[in-house]
Amino acid sequence: MHRFAALVLVFLVPFSAEIVFGAVPPKTPGHQRRNHCLATHEAEGLRDLWISFFTTPGVDVRNSVTDDFKFFSESLNSATPGRSLPLDAPAYDGKEALVQAAIAFTSGPILTNVTTVAWDHGCDTFTFRWYWEVVPGALPIAGVSLAFVQKGSYLLEKVYSEFNNVLYLSENGCKFVGGPCGINDCGVCEAPKARDLFM
Repeated sequence: MHRFAALVLVFLVPFSAEIVFGAVPPKTPGHQRRNHCLATHEAEGLRDLWISFFTTPGVDVRNSVTDDFKFFSESLNSATPGRSLPLDAPAYDGKEALVQAAIAFTSGPILTNVTTVAWDHGCDTFTFRWYWEVVPGALPIAGVSLAFVQKGSYLLEKVYSEFNNVLYLSENGCKFVGGPCGINDCGVCEAPKARDLFM
């Protein structure tokens, strides 16, 4: 379900660094203990791991997040046809919801054209700005994601991710009618591939 939530991925440094991710995911953190703030290489590995959930089949999502993991995205909640969740409700609530989303997302064409243009991290967090080229040659979807890592471990416990969902919808066959979009009827999706990405 909701393949495009992954972008979200849901992600800022004082300089601009461009990184394109390939098909090899970082190691799964499992239940390793941590008694220090995240080192740069650890935060970078977790960032790449998060992206790999949605670009690489077979990544061990289940052992990489907490049982009560939550993924928040008002962009996703407001743009998905038929979704009735409040804007501030988790888009994916719990580990299994994320596992199923990752499986659905990687069951289609593998998406490796996610690019990180800036990122930074704190003691138990990392954030990054990303681009996703959905349609070759068209404007990329752009977003920012903020991830929280469980204290004392390397497990992801919640991620906030927002992106320019109107551009995403329009580039995947959604035709918007005049006036501001309401949360119940924001446009008419005519292309089957757009509907497939949301289911």
